[in-house]
Amino acid sequence: MTDDPLSNPIRELSWRRKLSSADQARLRAWLADHPDAQLDWNSETALTKVLEQMPEFPVASNFTARVLQNVEREETREAKRASRSGWGWLWHRRWLPRLALAVVVLSAGFFAYERAVVEPRMMKEQDLRVRIARAQSLAEMPSVASVPDVDSLKDFDAIYALDPTPVADEQLVLLFK
Repeated sequence: MTDDPLSNPIRELSWRRKLSSADQARLRAWLADHPDAQLDWNSETALTKVLEQMPEFPVASNFTARVLQNVEREETREAKRASRSGWGWLWHRRWLPRLALAVVVLSAGFFAYERAVVEPRMMKEQDLRVRIARAQSLAEMPSVASVPDVDSLKDFDAIYALDPTPVADEQLVLLFK
């Protein structure tokens, strides 16, 4: 019965009041053209009669406002769900702390690996370079004059107590200038 634009106004009228003779005549003409809709119309009429017999329940004065509020709330939820597509799900309340914890753990693991594996390799290479440089500098050092033997150092205190190093001859120095 929803196919025909005539059936909806007649159906809605039958919900509100008893159909007039003109409305019933239009309905009979339409049902004669559409015999398959007769069963739907009979079901609709029976449902309307049952609903008319039910007692009316008091409805809260703010019923409509509450229904509209719930509709808006549902629309907001749907909009949030639609906005969570892509990376939006990461910012959900439950996932954000987990993501932060995962980043901290992975960063700590990366720095621990860096410190335990990569730095020692670099230090070994640097130590090797330093050792090679020291060895080369030692090889280039001129040979040191031989150190006096221990017997000559026995009298060191006596030699040290003797007259200190002679003072430079000032006249000789002036001649060289």
